[in-house]
Amino acid sequence: MRKTQVALAALALVASTAALADGVKISGVIDASIASTTGKGTYMEQGAWTSVSSITFSASEDLGGGLKAFTNLEAGFGLNGVSANGGADASATPGALFSRQANVGLSGDFGTVTAGLQLSPFIAAAAGSTSGVGNFFVQRIIMGSSAAGCSANCNVQAGGFFIRNAVQYTTPSIMGFTANVMTNTNGGVDQTGGSGAITQNGTSDKYTAGSLTGAVGAGTLNVAFDDRRNQDQHWLIGGTYPVAGGLTLSGSVMNRKVDGTSGSIGSYNIGGSYALSEATSLILQYAGAEKGKNNATNDSSLWNVAIGHNLSKATSVYATYTRGEYAASALGGRGDSLYTSTNSTFAVGMVKAF
Repeated sequence: MRKTQVALAALALVASTAALADGVKISGVIDASIASTTGKGTYMEQGAWTSVSSITFSASEDLGGGLKAFTNLEAGFGLNGVSANGGADASATPGALFSRQANVGLSGDFGTVTAGLQLSPFIAAAAGSTSGVGNFFVQRIIMGSSAAGCSANCNVQAGGFFIRNAVQYTTPSIMGFTANVMTNTNGGVDQTGGSGAITQNGTSDKYTAGSLTGAVGAGTLNVAFDDRRNQDQHWLIGGTYPVAGGLTLSGSVMNRKVDGTSGSIGSYNIGGSYALSEATSLILQYAGAEKGKNNATNDSSLWNVAIGHNLSKATSVYATYTRGEYAASALGGRGDSLYTSTNSTFAVGMVKAF
């Protein structure tokens, strides 16, 4: 009898564990390349194609009546075994494991509500308005935002990527358009000095953002804004449009207004992706920013030419060349001196998704 009870208890535990595990997914991507930047030598880089290597744990549960609960945990990592850097992970608390996403939410006919660390809808709209090659996107955002001049008050983000203590509402699709609105609670994590202390007054870590994304004919349109308290505000209009013959065009304009200053700084991005075959794509992108952002007396520009080949649905190889003028290289950054010079980066790499 005793053995039977133990066996039944063990069976119940296994069944319970299986039920909890139902809907749990583990996914990720590793992007490794050998890169060389003008004056900085040759090195191993990550994210030349995907912007960051990461692992994601996600789970969902059907609550009935069309209501679902979900959670996301995402960690970025570097190929040298330390936290990933390079913009997409720069908003993370030093040493935090799930520094890209850590949130829970509910979805239903009303839309979706998500709470916790999550991607800004402004950044998501900007990403959807490029032809999308790795850190070209990251540095293009930095060209039009405040990361290069981030002060001690920049403790919500660097470049506005992943926002802590955030609450986001996403509407259901209405006539092909979806709206996102995000804000965060006061008292976020203060990165000043890397202390990880909790701010007391909450005056320096308030962030709000929103976006509207939808189909316009065969293309997509993205309109977005964000506002960092005591720092700056941005707005963006962009999108993509497929052209006959395997060509898809992309572009956006962005404007940044710094608190306490007159005038504003504009930047723009244009690009295209051309399918040479079912497995091979050629990508060309250009971004420009007005003087006064990265360099006081010169406009900034960034070119990116890339070719990628899919070996399978989960494995790709690529080569990319980037040239920056008074802008950080699209790979690595490799020192502030790149903001006051012309530099080039060439990389050859491989991406493996799982």
